Amino acid sequence: MARRSYDQYCGLARALDVLGERWTLLIVRNLLLGPQRYSELLRGLPGITTNLLAKRLHEMEAEGLIERGEGTSDAAAYLLTGIGRDLEPAIHALGRDGVRSRRGDVRRGG
Repeated sequence: MARRSYDQYCGLARALDVLGERWTLLIVRNLLLGPQRYSELLRGLPGITTNLLAKRLHEMEAEGLIERGEGTSDAAAYLLTGIGRDLEPAIHALGRDGVRSRRGDVRRGG
């Protein structure tokens, strides 16, 4: 199955083509804490299947967001590239917005 695309000449649409797949931003969030092995990522993302995690990691590596830990003490770990680390302000902004939008959510007792 081919990846979905907005097929638009727009920076935001292109970013969403890469980052808009389920779990991708949560993988970035976890890797912002530092390099992690596959098993650590799997434990830190309850609900993701191993096949989907492998697929997302492969896609993210192909897009230049992550790399395997070559040059680190743990070559089996995944880490963010400069492009991936540049997403940190956006991740924090989305997290803050998520908190604001959940304040009156009855499922959380608010």
